[in-house]
Amino acid sequence: MAGGQPVQDTCQTGNISMYSTPRNISISGGTHTLVNGSSYTLHNVTTDRQWIKDLQNHTAPGAFHNSGERYDAPKCHPDTRVAVIKDIMDWVRDPNRVEQFLWIYGPAGSGKSSIAQTIAELCEAEGILASDYFFSRTAPGRNRETNLIATLACQLITTIPRICVYMEAAINRDPLIFSRSLSLQLDSLILDPLNQLVASSHGSPSQDKPYPFLVIIDGLDECGKPESQRYILSSIYSALQKSAAQLVFIIASRPEQVIRDTFNGDLHSRTRSLVLDDKYLPHDDIWVCLESKFLEIRQKHPLAKYLPSDWPSSSDISYLVSKASGQFIYVSTVMKFIESPRDRPTDRLKIIRNASPPGNNVPFAELDELYKLILGSIEPSKLEQVLDIFALILTCAELDNTFLLLHGMEIVEEFLGCQDGDLTLLLSDLHSIVYIRNSGQLSLFHASLGDFFRDRNRSGDYFIDMGAYAIKLIKICAGHIVRTLEARSTNFFIIYSKSQLTVSLEISPKIHVVDSRGFFFASKAFVQLFTLANHDETLLRELSFFPIDLFIISAYPTFEMYEYFPLLLEWIHDQDIELHRVYNAHYNKFLRQRVLRWTDENRGSPAQYSVLTALTLKVKHDSESVVSFFLRKLHDAEPWGYMIPYRLALRDDFFSNSGANTDLSGTEDCICRLIKIASEPDESGRRWVDTSKYVQLAKLLFEMYKLMGFSPLDVKPGHECAEDVEDEMIGLELLSTTLDLIPNEPSLVEYLMDGDVRVLVRYGDPESKRIHPLAGSYIQEYQRSQIVPEAMNTKVVTEVMNTKVVTEAINTKVVPEAMDTKVVTEAMNTKVVPEAMNTKVVTETMNTKVVPEAVNTKAVPEAMNTKVVPKRRRRFWH
Repeated sequence: MAGGQPVQDTCQTGNISMYSTPRNISISGGTHTLVNGSSYTLHNVTTDRQWIKDLQNHTAPGAFHNSGERYDAPKCHPDTRVAVIKDIMDWVRDPNRVEQFLWIYGPAGSGKSSIAQTIAELCEAEGILASDYFFSRTAPGRNRETNLIATLACQLITTIPRICVYMEAAINRDPLIFSRSLSLQLDSLILDPLNQLVASSHGSPSQDKPYPFLVIIDGLDECGKPESQRYILSSIYSALQKSAAQLVFIIASRPEQVIRDTFNGDLHSRTRSLVLDDKYLPHDDIWVCLESKFLEIRQKHPLAKYLPSDWPSSSDISYLVSKASGQFIYVSTVMKFIESPRDRPTDRLKIIRNASPPGNNVPFAELDELYKLILGSIEPSKLEQVLDIFALILTCAELDNTFLLLHGMEIVEEFLGCQDGDLTLLLSDLHSIVYIRNSGQLSLFHASLGDFFRDRNRSGDYFIDMGAYAIKLIKICAGHIVRTLEARSTNFFIIYSKSQLTVSLEISPKIHVVDSRGFFFASKAFVQLFTLANHDETLLRELSFFPIDLFIISAYPTFEMYEYFPLLLEWIHDQDIELHRVYNAHYNKFLRQRVLRWTDENRGSPAQYSVLTALTLKVKHDSESVVSFFLRKLHDAEPWGYMIPYRLALRDDFFSNSGANTDLSGTEDCICRLIKIASEPDESGRRWVDTSKYVQLAKLLFEMYKLMGFSPLDVKPGHECAEDVEDEMIGLELLSTTLDLIPNEPSLVEYLMDGDVRVLVRYGDPESKRIHPLAGSYIQEYQRSQIVPEAMNTKVVTEVMNTKVVTEAINTKVVPEAMDTKVVTEAMNTKVVPEAMNTKVVTETMNTKVVPEAVNTKAVPEAMNTKVVPKRRRRFWH
């Protein structure tokens, strides 16, 4: 090593052309000269060529990270997977690490092999990669464990050349070493030679530099059967326990059960686990990767010059990112399809987005083969049960009803009628496509897996007919509902213990306590599933015997029945008109009884029924907007108004789960039914919406102005919140329409003439542009209705304030004659003004009072064009 010249170790060996990138090796005739750089020194050793030949015969050259067989090996795209690569490299470089294993796991297609390839290249460049092995289920020689140790040992000849002396001795001592157990092979071919190498280096400064120490094994789940995977891990663990060699292992795989159990068992204390989940923001990396791939297509595709510069759109990329679900294999598959030179990339992207038929193209062939490979591990006798589980997961996701799945496998098993532990057994080998959390919650890793199951052409034997399964699930739900109702009689108090969901509905004094973990899901899913169900005669027959009346009573408070029950009615209507009539009648009867009970319960709060009254008005805003208006305004109002309630019972009683949320999507059908009930006396009896209800509504709207107004007082014009502007429009429209329906109501005029009301209304309407004119106009119209018409230009009754006194008797109203004017006498049933001198008889018309009452000292203005308004009121309303 003096002068920096390398020391050579001449080993007579056979051909070693299996190395794709041999380092520090030169070949001269039948002699191999292993040359180590300035880091190591070797002594001249004459070797027998047979040992390397034997080693070569038991290796899988294609398993190396840089082998010719893997020339197009997947690796991380630049500027992606930065965080996860950093975490891995930090662990590799940490001299104080306590673990010997780093287990990288994730679902199928999550990019494990790409990460392993990238790590191998980085560590090779840093001189710390000892050897690696990339399993492949479809590559002969790389799909079994028999050649694993020999392949790892073979690479050490190039990465740690000095070990060949000790490796040769081991092979010569036991020519059958390659048929021994993996643990013994690892110990004899790798660990013992490393220990001897370290021992021989002590005291030699030139040989004290640490040797490469990292071993990477990728795709362990693709090695043979599960027993082989367990065998590999236990053999490595057993050998390392007896050795002082400082090797560390990175093992990447899917989270299959046998691998999970092994790492969580004996290897647990020596293993660090790294899961490829959303923590590492795969969606962001996928976006970057897609943008780069599309840019490459626009630059290099044969039709590149015909591609728009803004293709694809952001919505196209967003769609692909969503479909990928964090799985890079989807991206790889899709981009290989789109970039094909045999077609237009724009047309192929449309096929991916289902915007055009695929024709003879098979865009997801690679992805489909992966899914079929994984599903192929299912025992044929259990396939139907497993597909039922997948169908349930897909159905829950499609209906946005994941309640059952979120509460663990035990509830799912109970719901499906399985034995305890059945789901654990059925899904044990499918953890690469099914995400099972520690709590037992179920979900799919891949959004594209659902597309695979729904497409018969893609899935073949694994096809799931969602319409047929919906019928099957409806019958399961109906069974749960019927059994639960039978256990309760007609009264119940449901306590859902798992989620602390408590719902009560008292029909009679007797109360039952029932643990109904599946009832919530069954009730909601029962009505939702009809949006997916095919036509089925057997289902119709079963529905004719279903206790729909008891079901509505029991299920309505537990979920948004108002939104989903119309879907059930629509499906039945298309199948059986008579059955639809029966179901519809039961639903209307229930709502009618609920309205009657609701109005009785809210007698002390006029605002409650006023909301329902407002819905009967014919206004341009839809019913949903009107209800949302009251939800927002009554929810925000201060409770010191005598009519403003603390809560809006209409929301709680009819739209049970909306809570403080003003989104009432799906309530249209229920609101229409409530309006019909409230508007027809035959439906609602004494509780129907009459004039008194509209007066209450008008007072409520005025009251809301009194307390807060519809817009903040300090908001500058042009800067109003859109919601406030909309509320103001709805409020004014409701108020105007209500006042038009109840003209000349004395009780409302009296309410508006109250001094406190006038002041507070003006405070809520500071610029006198909104409610102020409505109130003033209503009072003026009322006053006009009290006018005595003029007869022949002669004033029959002059102003009280200046001349005559109008006196009202208890039963007879008389205007005594003043000066030379004759008496105007009104009889009980006949009101006549006799002609005096040149004055004609003035007869009261149908709705016109001749003389207003004198009790309130209301002036009677001149007929024709003269209006008399007291000055105090004129200042306020004008």
